[in-house]
Amino acid sequence: MKLNLANSTCLNSCPADVTVEELAGICNQCSEQCATCGNQNSSYCVTCKSSLFHTPDFECVASCRSNQAQLIGKDGVKRCEWCADGCAKCKDGKPQYCEICESGLVNFNFTDCLLECPVNYTVNPLSGNCLDSTIKCKFGYELNATD
Repeated sequence: MKLNLANSTCLNSCPADVTVEELAGICNQCSEQCATCGNQNSSYCVTCKSSLFHTPDFECVASCRSNQAQLIGKDGVKRCEWCADGCAKCKDGKPQYCEICESGLVNFNFTDCLLECPVNYTVNPLSGNCLDSTIKCKFGYELNATD
């Protein structure tokens, strides 16, 4: 028999989806953020309540970290996904699209954060983005400093 701490009753097995067996013989209710929990830990969220995002660390949060993209699946399930390597901030819904690279890295095509720009590219000091140095503007025009 197992003791259900949620209502102080004895059961043959822990109720599915709302509790987890944390210690031998003890059922504990999932944490408030979890819809379901597991891995013998009430704060290890397998699924989240509908208003929250599910993280790669099995937590449920109101919004993802800056180095994670917020995604909403076709099924309506919200989740956080890590941005590409070296990316400090990526676009929500597109973890492969890097908006800001980590310090010391430059942004190439908004997909790669590199130590330096590839051949024929120069770094824009204002944006940290690599610009194709072979592109020339007509007289009186210049490349946009934020590109």
